[in-house]
Amino acid sequence: FGGTPVTVTPPAKVAAVTSAGPTDEDAMRTKVRTLQGLLLKHRGGPGFGAGRLRAPEAQRLEDTLVEVKGVLRSEAGMEDVKP
Repeated sequence: FGGTPVTVTPPAKVAAVTSAGPTDEDAMRTKVRTLQGLLLKHRGGPGFGAGRLRAPEAQRLEDTLVEVKGVLRSEAGMEDVKP
């Protein structure tokens, strides 16, 4: 159609990520779902209560979030920066 030719550049090489075994994947899926549930409970609303987590659940939310965040960062090839 008379336009400028388009040059296709091959995608950059991505570092290989070792695949997690089925048990590791299942464990991570469980942790992500736990995290989702705790976030919903913390938010509150119909079916979830007032929206405040008590100390044990709040600590579980924090611990699970740190763990899941670390795994996601490593899978994305990002450095995990410690606070």
